[in-house]
Amino acid sequence: MTNWTQKIQEILNDKTENYTSQEKANVNFEYLKNLLIKIEDNNIPESELLCSKMEQVINGIQHKTANQKIQYKTKNLNDITNLQTFVKENFNYIPKGKFKKSYTSQGMVLGMSIGIAIGVALGKIAIGLPVGMLWGLGIGGFIGSKADRKAEIENRVL
Repeated sequence: MTNWTQKIQEILNDKTENYTSQEKANVNFEYLKNLLIKIEDNNIPESELLCSKMEQVINGIQHKTANQKIQYKTKNLNDITNLQTFVKENFNYIPKGKFKKSYTSQGMVLGMSIGIAIGVALGKIAIGLPVGMLWGLGIGGFIGSKADRKAEIENRVL
């Protein structure tokens, strides 16, 4: 059904024509565009459920004229997240940078915990907390970047 993907791509391009790069990032324009390309190339099998979720997300995107400000609806942002989860669970494709974001935040929390423990042991909590947080950010970012590179090599990134 390449006609369907072309039609949906045209609707997506039309609705986001006047969007700034930040507004496109907020509605995951690149993710949606790459997902449509994967469907058209038959890397992702087209199913009714996937098509309906895509249509729901794209129809929920607000059309913007030149001087209009976008108001993001929580329902549409949730639909985008649900679509990403559906694609991850069923087809094992992830958004670009997913692991780095996840591991960086997890590393920061773990680093702060370890930093507090070290700070208490040394009697200087004020030094332990930021040092632990920095180490956690660095290690988490490194592990996340490595996982993102692995997913990119395996061609699982949208």
